[in-house]
Amino acid sequence: MRFTIDTKVLKEAIDVVSHASTVSNMTPILENILISAQYKKIVLTANNLEMAMEYIVDTGVDIELEGNFTVSAKFLASFISLVQDDRVTIELLSGGSLQFTTPSSETKVKGIEASKFPLIPVFKAEQPFRINSGDLKKAIDRTLFSTAEGNIRPTLAGIYLALRDKNAVFASTDSFRLSEYVLLNSLQSTDSTAIIIPSKTAMELSRILPENVPVELFLSDNQFLVVFGTIKVFSRLLNGHFPDYTNFFPKGYATK
Repeated sequence: MRFTIDTKVLKEAIDVVSHASTVSNMTPILENILISAQYKKIVLTANNLEMAMEYIVDTGVDIELEGNFTVSAKFLASFISLVQDDRVTIELLSGGSLQFTTPSSETKVKGIEASKFPLIPVFKAEQPFRINSGDLKKAIDRTLFSTAEGNIRPTLAGIYLALRDKNAVFASTDSFRLSEYVLLNSLQSTDSTAIIIPSKTAMELSRILPENVPVELFLSDNQFLVVFGTIKVFSRLLNGHFPDYTNFFPKGYATK
């Protein structure tokens, strides 16, 4: 594997996917980012077994030799933040290490072969729900604060998302606080479904979602996929039933 890439483009990709890496003494490879050089694109992937992120770079890159390898996300983030040159060449050397070469520096780092990196589960992407990124980010931010800790009641450790009648309903509760945010007529489809998005996934989505771009959500029984631009976010869903909270909202009040 050998390719040259714009430093700024690589930094943007690392900043996104590194959110899906995790520190693990039992499984060190979960701390790594998978770098894959494929024909005319570079794919960076991180996977902590609960959530995975994939970032495709198809501009500002010249590929000389295809291949793949994994290296520490922490190292990549620290290294790329110090690079002052506009371009960096990355090459896989014999012995299991990557070499980063710029006009002013040369750095080598050990990694782990790509065959040990956990695969992202096969996802049958059909009939997506489409929503604006700004609306999705706002809905997450308005409900994330009232999610519960996972060790208390697992089904409350996330954001409930119900899609029905072209409306997207977001809700969360920790048994003390309850919040609901409704995006009216935000969906093109009239299909109905309901899922519980883990709070950690929702938090990372809120961090990386850009403003005012179309987002596609693909849902299945136990996982979902969010696609926007060249970024894909895979995540497991929380199992169980979210409580029927609608009756908890007061029907009337004396003072407003």
